[in-house]
This record gives sequence, C-alpha cells and structure tokens, in this order.
Amino acid sequence: MTPMIMPLFGCGASVLYATDGMPAERFRLERYGRWPHRRLDGRSDPRLVRWLRGADRGSGTVAGVMLIMLVAVMLSVVAAAGNLLVCQTRARAAADLAALSAAAALRDGADDPCGVASAVASAFAREFNGSGTGSGDAAARLDSCAVDDEDVQTTVSVATQVPFAPHVARSSRAGPVACE
Repeated sequence: MTPMIMPLFGCGASVLYATDGMPAERFRLERYGRWPHRRLDGRSDPRLVRWLRGADRGSGTVAGVMLIMLVAVMLSVVAAAGNLLVCQTRARAAADLAALSAAAALRDGADDPCGVASAVASAFAREFNGSGTGSGDAAARLDSCAVDDEDVQTTVSVATQVPFAPHVARSSRAGPVACE
C-alpha cells in the first residue's frame, strides 16, 4: 500500500492508503462514492456521523435559555405597560380632583385656588402612598395651575417605576358651565 495525501471535505488533507497500482482518485471513488462523506453502499462515514451528532450536543440548553430570556423580557414589558397605565389613571384622577377643588375654591371666593389644588394633589399622593395599593414613590405633584376667568386648568404628574418614563403628566380643566 502506498500512502497518498488527498483533500477531503473541501479543506485540509487526509491520508488515503491505496493498493499498489490503483490510482488514488479511483480508490477514493470506490471507497466513498461521489461525495467524500458517503460510501458506495449509500451509508454515511461513521466518523462523520459521530462528529455531526456531537456538534448538536447542548443546543437544547441554549434554546431553553433563550426561551426563558424571551419570556422574561416579555413579562417585563407587560409589567412596565401595566405600571404606566395605572400611573396615567392616578394622574388623571389627581388632576381632575385638583381642578374641581380649585374651581370650587375660586367660586367660593378663595384668594389662592392654585394653593388649594396643590394641597389636594399632595393629599392625593399621601392617600395612595399610605393605603398600601400604591408604590412608595408614586408621589403626585402639581406641575401647573392656571386660572382663566372662572375656569381652572391643572397639570399633575405622577412618578412611575418605569426607567424610560419616570413621570406621567395629565391635565384637567374645571369651571362652571354657561346656562343657555
């Protein structure tokens, strides 16, 4: 037998032992068939099959970890959206309450209706913080208060627990309705 070096699988080189007088190309075709990883009888080379089976080992673990990470990201997005919706509702309620109380104070002749609105927004924040239903930092604060004739417009912001939206602000307007 004569050792011959032939490239297999498109890269690298393998040593093939051909019998005396047989060309290496004919030996390769007789042993492997048309493709280097197949034999003439149609079966795959056992070395290649063992290598391919070993290359797939651990892929289920990676897929499982990726699935768990995807579920965690989706749950955090849902939790953030829920927190934003709850905080928007609280900001809307605080703005409505502050505007109504400021309009009532203006109607009753109070000197500072915006001070009344600020006190109501602070009381609203204390109520949610003390009731156990709100988060510890869900403080509502009066951002702006404007008196226009008999109408009062307030803007209240509420802190959220979402990193990219630290505050949610809502406006409300209250005043008497003209009778016709």
